[in-house]
Order: sequence, then C-alpha cells, then structure tokens
Amino acid sequence: MSGRTLIGYFGHAASKPLPYSQYRKLFISPKTVAMGARFYLSHQALLTRFRARYHVDPLLLTSLGGIETRWGTYTGGYHVISALYTIADMIPRLSHWACRELAEYLKICWKNQIGPRAIS
Repeated sequence: MSGRTLIGYFGHAASKPLPYSQYRKLFISPKTVAMGARFYLSHQALLTRFRARYHVDPLLLTSLGGIETRWGTYTGGYHVISALYTIADMIPRLSHWACRELAEYLKICWKNQIGPRAIS
C-alpha cells in the first residue's frame, strides 16, 4: 500500500461519530466473541505472564487484540516504521503522537535487536 492510501486512512476525522450502540456492532458479535474466547484460551499462559509482569488484565489485552487486529488475523500492509513516519510527516493533527510512537518503536527494535522494517 502506498503512503497516499495511508493518508486517506488516517488523514480525515470521522464525518460523524457513531453512537455506541452502532459502534459496538462493529466489534461485538457472536462470531467475534467466539474468536476472542479461542484466542484467550490458546494464549492463556502468555496472558497470565503478562499480567504478572505488567499488571494488565488478560481480558483487556484480548479485547484490544480483537479490536486492533482481529486476534492477529489482520495486521495491515504497512511496515510500522513507514506508517509512523508517514503519519508524522504528512498528517499534522497526528504528528506529535506519531513522533512519540516512532521513538518508542525504535527503542523496542534496538533493545530486542529487531530490524525496524521487520514488523508490518
């Protein structure tokens, strides 16, 4: 995907915010609840370790994973570094956030010896 597509995705605010009753339907259905339960059960040991180390509720992590990636089934088509740089450079209302996230991302890559273009 091109930078232009990314800008189109992030570059505009929602024309009209949805009421919660409609927004909820985008994420909560019998299918997504079942997917979340399967993810939770198959990753329960890891989620428990995260709770012990970072004091984050496993169900919160499971929920966020569902909203952001459909539990790993949708990860997008951009390298993280390219997406953050494009947002920082071309979308003024998100620039400050993207610069902070880019700095944190590079720290994580350095600490874990991961190439910055290795993660999409």
